Amino acid sequence: MAGPPDTYETKLEVKLASGATENLTSYLLSYTTDLDCGIFTMGNASASFTMKNFLNEFTPNGGGTYSTTNWFGAKFLLSFFHVSSSITYTYYLFEGICTDFSIDSAY
Repeated sequence: MAGPPDTYETKLEVKLASGATENLTSYLLSYTTDLDCGIFTMGNASASFTMKNFLNEFTPNGGGTYSTTNWFGAKFLLSFFHVSSSITYTYYLFEGICTDFSIDSAY
């Protein structure tokens, strides 16, 4: 008899400069990560997130939930969870600070 099907979940959390932690997973549309670690060189990792902004939640001074947030003082944590046979495997895909922020009206 087969057990329950495997489940997968991506989670995006951000720790703000105030110390508060926010779960932004419901806003996440897509993401990319990149890791560069050559021999005898300092490693470098980066991530890019596309977020839903239909109601101006992230637009600076737009009146949304995160419109006054200082993203450059925030730490982002992107995790991936795989649950198989009641065992949860956690993979940390990215942890780092914000170095760029832009608003695209398409999202």
